[in-house]
Amino acid sequence: MNMEILLIRHGENKANITREFSCKHVDYPLTEKGKLQAQQTADALTDLKIDMIVSSPLLRAKQTAAAICKQTKGTFEVAEELREINVGDLELRPPSDSARAYFFEVINEWNQGNLDARFAGGESGKELKERFHSIIKKYVELPLERVLFVGHAGIFLNGIAHLCHLDKDIEFYAQSHPNCSISKIEVSKHVGQDCFELKDWCNVSHLIA
Repeated sequence: MNMEILLIRHGENKANITREFSCKHVDYPLTEKGKLQAQQTADALTDLKIDMIVSSPLLRAKQTAAAICKQTKGTFEVAEELREINVGDLELRPPSDSARAYFFEVINEWNQGNLDARFAGGESGKELKERFHSIIKKYVELPLERVLFVGHAGIFLNGIAHLCHLDKDIEFYAQSHPNCSISKIEVSKHVGQDCFELKDWCNVSHLIA
């Protein structure tokens, strides 16, 4: 039995504009543009049979999930495992070029295979990978045909890279991840070994400027 996983990044929120890090303490709602993006995404999914919708606990993700649920007449669950990368002390620093440089320094370590690299006061690449895999595995083990996850660019990009064995693909990490983009993974279920194949990445054809 095959399964389809849809991963949707939340709509725009204030932190996307201010360039703040937002994983735990900073938690903004959707902007008006973000609400429109969420509604356009919901409209695009209206006729799709979705067995389960799971959201990050952060407000921007829950509001995006709620818009989708209203359109598809479903409900959603909240999963702590879908929270954005825990950047620790970096979240409390004001936005700056030096803060961004430090962020990408750690991310680049992960991309080069050093998953033990850690944000000060936050998590390592290994911990991020394990929590993303744990939530995916939880729903893959259920008798479902299509599950939709609403979350964040950081955890989706890094989690999918390892899940779909794209962690050596430098070009994959370089791709943008727009708000309310839709990514699609096909899961081939086999005894003892599930296979994950990325079928579509960050599709925004449903968004109208």
